[in-house]
Amino acid sequence: MESADTCPTTSLITSVCRTKSDLNESEIEEIIRVAGHLQMMADLNGSDVFIDCLWRGREDQAVVVAQAKPSTGKSLYSEFIVGQRILRDNEPGAFMLSRLASM
Repeated sequence: MESADTCPTTSLITSVCRTKSDLNESEIEEIIRVAGHLQMMADLNGSDVFIDCLWRGREDQAVVVAQAKPSTGKSLYSEFIVGQRILRDNEPGAFMLSRLASM
């Protein structure tokens, strides 16, 4: 069974997206749909899986809107990080994907 600290609720994802990103309602709904599969992805890969979105009005910062820790392996994170700000310097891969998606 999934623990509460690995799978954010729909209301938490919605709240974080609405308050910390520029996403519209249909984009938030798509994130919620994909987030429903994060635990399976984390378990299959044996690693942490996140959905990050650009921070409202920023190109150099993002926010973690969903997270799943693997039940099949050890997580690299001891804390629940949904809602936390991430910086380009710390997560360059996430920002590179953001740039590619906007091309």
